[in-house]
Amino acid sequence: MDLFFSDLTAISLFHRPTFQQRINSELDPEQSTALFASIFSLSAKHLCKDRDDTRKAVLNPSKFYEIASNLVHKQLRNCGDKSPPLFLLQAFIMTTYYELVSGVRGVAWRSLGAVIRIAYELRLHLVDLPLKLSSSKTDTDPVELWMAKEERRRAWWTIWEFEVFATTIRKCPLGMDPEQHATLLPVDDKYWFNGEKAPSCFFEADPVLRWKELKNSDNESGRTWFIVINSFMRDAHSLSNASVPVGSFSDEDTRSYGGNRLPLTRGNGQDFERASKLAVLDNCVSCFKLSLPQQLRYRSEHLFSTPSGQDQIYARRRDSVKQTIHAMIQLAKIMILHKDCFRNDNRAVEREDDTNTFGNTASSPWPGESNSHPNSVWSRYLDAADNVVSIVRNASMDHIRYGDPLLVNTFWIIAAIQLVQRTFAKTKSEKVMAQSSFDLLRLTLIQHEQYWNTSPLLLQNLDKLQSTLSSIRAHVVSRSSAMNQPSAAPRSPEEEFIPQVVSITRFNVDIVLTGA
Repeated sequence: MDLFFSDLTAISLFHRPTFQQRINSELDPEQSTALFASIFSLSAKHLCKDRDDTRKAVLNPSKFYEIASNLVHKQLRNCGDKSPPLFLLQAFIMTTYYELVSGVRGVAWRSLGAVIRIAYELRLHLVDLPLKLSSSKTDTDPVELWMAKEERRRAWWTIWEFEVFATTIRKCPLGMDPEQHATLLPVDDKYWFNGEKAPSCFFEADPVLRWKELKNSDNESGRTWFIVINSFMRDAHSLSNASVPVGSFSDEDTRSYGGNRLPLTRGNGQDFERASKLAVLDNCVSCFKLSLPQQLRYRSEHLFSTPSGQDQIYARRRDSVKQTIHAMIQLAKIMILHKDCFRNDNRAVEREDDTNTFGNTASSPWPGESNSHPNSVWSRYLDAADNVVSIVRNASMDHIRYGDPLLVNTFWIIAAIQLVQRTFAKTKSEKVMAQSSFDLLRLTLIQHEQYWNTSPLLLQNLDKLQSTLSSIRAHVVSRSSAMNQPSAAPRSPEEEFIPQVVSITRFNVDIVLTGA
């Protein structure tokens, strides 16, 4: 149990000072077994790595998960038409987290849907409705009631984090309405645990108001700041990767990608509106970064390297949230820039003259950019990816253990970007650097799979992407050589000849923003 509170930094659902007392006084044996088993399904992962094979068999996390899952579903059935108690939802959240770590596939996806329904049934989205409707906006709840509400807030926002993660992976709409929140964002653990009321704010649907309200609230909880930057990432992803393409189109307006028929939207008002919204989000991300509390800012320090001591648990949580916030800032930028870096350029695709598609000039554009677009877009894209690589490079090996295992999907995206950069790099040094970053991230994915049992599809899809890009590069070089044109002399000893690629999507390549 202690390992759960000390080592699992990504979740904080329970009031640690009164947890054991409440379990003993409020739950019957079967209920407490369900809750404990759900907790052990996660904390036992840490014990298994430090024990011999005999103890590992006893402490197998999957056994605790099976016990918890069976009891949770049994007790849900026993509830009939009555609303389940909060502890049962908390246990369900834990087993769902276990499933999500292993991959956002059928079981985890359906479990998350059920968890969301139960949360709405318990009216967790309306925990602070009286305050939201109040003209004074002053919280007058006594401390005991505030603490009880905080537990419910944390359940709601933990589910929200899961939903943003899962729907982004699967490119599906949110199952939780972002405009129907009347629940304050959570405060820092130290205030809740010490019974000290602390200020917070509501989650605003408007991204411009969202970061402003948080900044003005003086809420410096790392989880809350992560929730907001995570929402910016989700908003950018939704704009760049609509789950249902909008606009009329005919067969002539489509191209095949991965066996699907996707529309190639022509220049219109919708494109302009999308670009404007992405520009606003870009500004919001920058404002968010400038507004971050000092203790949450990442300054390229060595994370997860605090020696043993009284403050170790706090330091782990601080470093974990620093890592996730910094990674999400960069991922939000990548989502904002993605459409411009990897877009279907109809004009380039439709040209019949190969000299318009391939060239051997030294000023060849980067993937996804045409001659009319500056290289700064791809450079910013790469800078964001490199910033994520830096948090892996600058962290101790313990970041696998103490960090958020769901972050591995972000590392997959960055690894995929490094593959594209390596394939189409203009100089040898850029190619070597991209390969080195890719090697680091791939090893990180392997370690996550070994420690957390994350989905093997992450590595499998990465290997498939690597093979596809290698084939495309060979095809590009072959087509360019067939033109029998003299190549331009390299401008430096390390620069090698790379054919100009006007539109990488001509060859049906795009970075799939999910690895699972």
